[in-house]
Amino acid sequence: MKPRLVTLDIQSLNERGYGVAELEEQMYFVLNALPGEQVEALIVKRKLGNLFGIAQTIINKSPLRLEPREDHFTSCSPWQILPIEEENNLKVEQIQTWFKEVGVVVNSQIYDGIEIDGYTTWNYRNKVEYSFYSEGEDLSLAYFKREGGFGKHPHDGCELIPQKANQVAVKIVEFLKSKQILAKQLKALLLRYSFANKQVMGKLFIKDEELVLDEAELQNLFDSLPDLSGLQIAYSTRKSPASVTTKLLNSFGDEYVNEQVLNKKFKYSIDGFFQVNPVAFNQTASDFRAMIDQIPNHNDLDLVDLYAGVGVLGQIVADQVKSVLAVESFPEIKEWAIENADINSISNYEFIEMPAEKSLESIEKADILIIDPPRVGLHLNVVEKILEVLPGTIIYLSCNPQSQARDYSLLKEKYKISVSKAYNYYPHTPHVEHLIVLEKI
Repeated sequence: MKPRLVTLDIQSLNERGYGVAELEEQMYFVLNALPGEQVEALIVKRKLGNLFGIAQTIINKSPLRLEPREDHFTSCSPWQILPIEEENNLKVEQIQTWFKEVGVVVNSQIYDGIEIDGYTTWNYRNKVEYSFYSEGEDLSLAYFKREGGFGKHPHDGCELIPQKANQVAVKIVEFLKSKQILAKQLKALLLRYSFANKQVMGKLFIKDEELVLDEAELQNLFDSLPDLSGLQIAYSTRKSPASVTTKLLNSFGDEYVNEQVLNKKFKYSIDGFFQVNPVAFNQTASDFRAMIDQIPNHNDLDLVDLYAGVGVLGQIVADQVKSVLAVESFPEIKEWAIENADINSISNYEFIEMPAEKSLESIEKADILIIDPPRVGLHLNVVEKILEVLPGTIIYLSCNPQSQARDYSLLKEKYKISVSKAYNYYPHTPHVEHLIVLEKI
């Protein structure tokens, strides 16, 4: 569609961080806009009958509005314009709304991690994937624009990421520029930061099959960056928009990331899943242990950890229960989970590499069930099996409270919520993590 300017009165914020407005029976969703503001918005996209854009001029400014730290904030963290206290309130209200829609009242308190020594609501992410932007023969890091089209925001780093990671990224870009490599030849730069070791691991995805980087020069680059624990170069086919490894071309240093949660150590691959905010996640881990302690005779009970990843949640509480059975389908993750159990001297741990919905018999073994599914929530087969088996306690951690509320609506005839708690793992973004503990009625 042809971009056009529209004056809008913003009524609310939605779960994706957009200001919401209605004009002449048409719904508008606008970045860089807060409730109560009147804005002049550039409308650039239509999707499912709704119009999307970004506020170009704030005509009447909300008293809550803050100046964003970054020009590219609408791509990475659209709530940089909100005080963290207001952000926390909005997240709790949204959780309560989703549960109310399924007939359930929750009184979740939110934990944002700011009471941890040395922790701030900036530089908290352990993962970033940068794109690239070229103007002429110049090259820089970039984020894709969220407000529509295929444009990019060029930049030299993001304040959600530890500065060591940004410094490594800039050095890699300088190396690529020295070789006159352009954005069209590259797909992404993936960085993972270890809060335990204070080091960075990087993976550069290239999409030009003809591009060959000299291995000796790459080795020199790696050796020149003491904060870089590992560096991989991978070809990623143009057929996939995602940064997937079609062929690994070079590898230097470590092939995994080290992290620590409470007193447990974990390894995981740079492409693998790990909680994005390990510092704040320590509080969740402490809460898990406290919840297990509240279960009568927990040392005699069997625990099943669905969607287990590299084993973090199950292994954190393994010493509190009789046994842990972990289930996860992500490729090659079993080896990491088993190795982590060995690193942490955990002997009561088993792992099944299979989708949860295809490993329903594992739920039959659960006196305590931990579930931490992807954003889509639980497969209906999993819900039905839970209702058949009726584990005594379910601890359900979710990165999407809306799908969590839907799932609980299917379980509420047999379970009540004894604990509900939110965690702001994602400051300055609309995302929030939510925990509920379910006890049989």
